[in-house]
Amino acid sequence: MSNGFTTHIVIRLAYGAFLGVAILSSVLGVFIVAIPAFIIAILLIAFSVLEKKSLRVSDMKGVKQAQRAASYVVTKEGSDAMRNHLVQNPYDHKVALIYARTLSKHDLCDEGKRAYQLAAEGALKDDMQRAVEVFREYLAKYIKPFDHELTFQLSLISEQYGDAHFATQGLESIIQDEDVVTVMLAKSLKESVRLCEKLNFRDIAVMHKEMLEKLGQ
Repeated sequence: MSNGFTTHIVIRLAYGAFLGVAILSSVLGVFIVAIPAFIIAILLIAFSVLEKKSLRVSDMKGVKQAQRAASYVVTKEGSDAMRNHLVQNPYDHKVALIYARTLSKHDLCDEGKRAYQLAAEGALKDDMQRAVEVFREYLAKYIKPFDHELTFQLSLISEQYGDAHFATQGLESIIQDEDVVTVMLAKSLKESVRLCEKLNFRDIAVMHKEMLEKLGQ
């Protein structure tokens, strides 16, 4: 497995190098160099496609290597290994993120949602910005929020890292969730009004103010 991943990375680097030489040589008019370089680049990318088929994650060793690989294929055995690993190590956010992406690659599911939440919770313990990135990736796919308290926290952290716009999206996912309780809805609306006024989203700010009034806030 290790040799497979190493080979794949080397091929990708070599492809980039030969393609760069080919383009530069073409611009300079040195076609005697450009043509062979293009041919080699094409052969390398074709070989890379074939090589990718051998990058199959089937155990935890493969999962760890996949964290550094450009692409990989997770087998059923690999998925089972990650699931079992996360039972014992629920906050291993790197493994949880690979597992979440594997589960969510073709279909959205509750287990994929839980894996993304584990990844965000784990990252939150040592890299808050990474936790926000995980939440951003998740929300783009699932639309629905994580646990409301976690979603609220990640939304405000997003603002701290300079992305107030995404913070409003996180809060909006709570506001639109039919299962949100009144206390959390009010908290989210208040923060959303503040952020929307800051961003000059007047219509949304007014709408959320009206919703707060109806809640008696």
